[in-house]
Amino acid sequence: MMELIAEAGPQAGQKFVISGQTVLGRGQFADLVISDLAVSRRHAEIEPVGNSWRLKDLESANGTRHNGKVLLAPVPLLDGDTIELGQTRLRVKSRDRTQQPATPEPTIMETTPFPPSRPPSAVPDVQMNTPASPRTSAANELYQNTISRLAAMTQLGEQIADQTGLEDQLNGALATLSEAFPRVEGFALLAREASHRPWRVLCKRLRGDFYLDEELASALASAAVAHAQPLIVSQASTGPTMVPAAFLDRLPASVATIPVRSMGAVLGALFLASHGDPLAVRASDRAFMNGIAGMIGAILTGNRHAESERLIHPQDIELSRRIQQRFLPPATPRIDGYELADSYTAARIVGGDLFDYITLGDGRISLIIGDVSGKGCLRRCTWRESALWRGRLRRAASLPPTCR
Repeated sequence: MMELIAEAGPQAGQKFVISGQTVLGRGQFADLVISDLAVSRRHAEIEPVGNSWRLKDLESANGTRHNGKVLLAPVPLLDGDTIELGQTRLRVKSRDRTQQPATPEPTIMETTPFPPSRPPSAVPDVQMNTPASPRTSAANELYQNTISRLAAMTQLGEQIADQTGLEDQLNGALATLSEAFPRVEGFALLAREASHRPWRVLCKRLRGDFYLDEELASALASAAVAHAQPLIVSQASTGPTMVPAAFLDRLPASVATIPVRSMGAVLGALFLASHGDPLAVRASDRAFMNGIAGMIGAILTGNRHAESERLIHPQDIELSRRIQQRFLPPATPRIDGYELADSYTAARIVGGDLFDYITLGDGRISLIIGDVSGKGCLRRCTWRESALWRGRLRRAASLPPTCR
């Protein structure tokens, strides 16, 4: 039997126990799923050889590293070795294989187990050729957590399309998040205008008499953004943390801070905490929290685009529309044997694209179309360049063919 301890990557802090031949990868056909986008669907394989273990790469796209070196051929695994797949680094901790079961299966263990909180369910789990056994309270809790989190992702997807306003959307997102994390007492979304500006709380949701320490939340948000990964700390966890030393004494029983990003830009940070429950958030929640933060980032991005359009004065919009219309031809030319029709509609309030008809020196008519990449106010700044190019084309059309 062997333990793999995730030291880096999306699942850092988790332990994986394998007891037989195991395929590591990101896809559904892997025995041990690694939640890392840089990992192939079937990336590497660990297999027992006598009383030892062997690692081999399965022709993965980004390769496998063993003790920092690219794996070119199968190698034996020893206690303390490291395995790197994408951004994930695993530390090997071997056990005596003579104590493993006769028909091993790979299993996943969390750094902190679920505490029993309810009596066993009366509904049994039926397995082939084995007597029925009751589902444990831990299994019931895991099942309920999975269902509530699937519902949370569905509700957040609906809120992205909601047009009720940013405040209502964010409050709804925190309400949905509180259903997915029933043990967490405090939720907050923080944002700042620039990296040198202070954090501010956009919205929060508190249970009972929970007090939100905004200074602590800001410090943890800065640490999570600086390290570009979620910060999850609890009294039940061990090992080094990214928490600034000045705030270690102010930490609640469990806390998590997740950077909120959209299209590569950091828009804020999501803060969750519980004063009384060290298992309110766990390292295994990392992937789910990243997904939630990404959806909140989509809400913020959508509202920023809408706000940028609302900030333009109505008179400026009307003036821009009239200027843009003057770049378009006043009438459609008439050509014997043809019927021509043209129309222009801006994707948003005002556009920067144009088209025109130019009569050449020999009487023929040419059509020019100018397409500006992108949308919004920044693209309208290309009007001057568009007008200059149209003038150049008109001058070129009036010249003899030998001078063009």
